[in-house]
Amino acid sequence: MTPTFTPPTLELLADLADRVHEIAPPSLQVACTSTVSAHASTLENLTSEIAELRRQMRQLTTHSYRQLRPKSRGCPQGRSRSKSCTRSDSSYRKYPTCWYHSRYANKANKCVKPCDFKAENTPAVANGDRRLPNVPGRLFVTDRCTKMQFLVDTGSELCVFPRSAVQQRRTRTTYQLSAANGKTINTYGYVNLELNLSLRRAYPWRFVVADVTKPIIGADFLQFYNLMVDIRNRRLIDNTTTLSTSGSDATSSSTISSVKILLGDTRYDKLLAKFPDITRPSGTLRSPA
Repeated sequence: MTPTFTPPTLELLADLADRVHEIAPPSLQVACTSTVSAHASTLENLTSEIAELRRQMRQLTTHSYRQLRPKSRGCPQGRSRSKSCTRSDSSYRKYPTCWYHSRYANKANKCVKPCDFKAENTPAVANGDRRLPNVPGRLFVTDRCTKMQFLVDTGSELCVFPRSAVQQRRTRTTYQLSAANGKTINTYGYVNLELNLSLRRAYPWRFVVADVTKPIIGADFLQFYNLMVDIRNRRLIDNTTTLSTSGSDATSSSTISSVKILLGDTRYDKLLAKFPDITRPSGTLRSPA
């Protein structure tokens, strides 16, 4: 006989479902909810820590900016600014002083423009009779042949010889020089000299005859013969032969101005100033052809 199949009733199915529910493991949906909740808690903690780090960074940035920001001169710190402080700032902008002069005053070795700093207690020299401050790079040396003293001056651009020491009568030329104090110096041609400075070699040179009181050996002579002035030990050193000759203190030469090449203020003069060899007469003696 073929067995017959009787479909279960609704009551039987409901009873089976209740039993399955009792013995079944926890629902996967509940576990998933627990995992999402843990991730959400971790994300919330990270967000809170990032916000705290940002707040601390803002505080550090603000503190560093306040330390690096230059303080206004003569102005009290605070939210409000007084009228006197505003006036002080406006006057500072109108008459600026660079950082070097504001810190070191007369001893500053550099200057950044614009700068209106003016040295104090510095006498203005208007003529050759007033004494000049001691100039470094000066030394007296003696020519063994003539027994004449020459002022070695690194501040002078060329060599000059006193007109009063020349025996022949000289006519004034149109070529003029300038003293360091701004005074114009007339010239009267040239004189050829051969100096003996006790350095075991002769130094021939063409000096410009001018209205000066002492013969001056300038920077052109020193550069050509590779000579160096040792002020501390009062010596003139020949770097070519490594020999040196003793000199004397040039403190008494404070009334003698350094000699400069006279140039105007035009743009052509400023261009020529960049090429001193053009405007400076050559002191080297040329052999006759």
